Formats: sequence, C-alpha cells, structure tokens
Amino acid sequence: MNDENVFGENTPTPPRYRTPPRGVILNSEEANMFVLLKHYGLGEYVPIFLEQEVDIDLFMTLSNEDLIEIGIKNEADRKAILEVINRS
Repeated sequence: MNDENVFGENTPTPPRYRTPPRGVILNSEEANMFVLLKHYGLGEYVPIFLEQEVDIDLFMTLSNEDLIEIGIKNEADRKAILEVINRS
C-alpha cells in the first residue's frame, strides 16, 4: 500500500463537530476562544477555528474578510463573531 492508495480524491472528510471531539486537548489560548464562542452561542464554529489554528490572540484580530476566507459563510454569524471581537 502506498500514499496514493490511502490519500486521494476518495479520502473521506472528517465529520464536523459542534464542540471539540472527546480527547482533544486544547491549550489555554484555544480554551479561552472556545469558552468565548460558546458563551455567545457560536460554539459550532470552534472546529473551524481549531482547524485553521486560530488561537484567542489571532481570533481577536480577525476581520469579516478573514472569517469568509476560513469558511464562515453565514453573514449573520460573521457579524455576531465580529461583535464578540469588538466587545472583548
């Protein structure tokens, strides 16, 4: 078996989780972001931020364009995330 047999067009995409999967260890910056997003009802986006390696420091600098680029398509949710950023 070689890499071509394991990784390719038919490689399954991992499922999306509403919260980090059990057993995922978050560092303090990721944990702070997780708590902040959950507090404002935006916990469904935690996996996207973790996948993109966004910690709390980077999170606090994100713009609307950044949110679109990392895959947050819903305009109302982007506005809510930006309000969280502006409040904090």
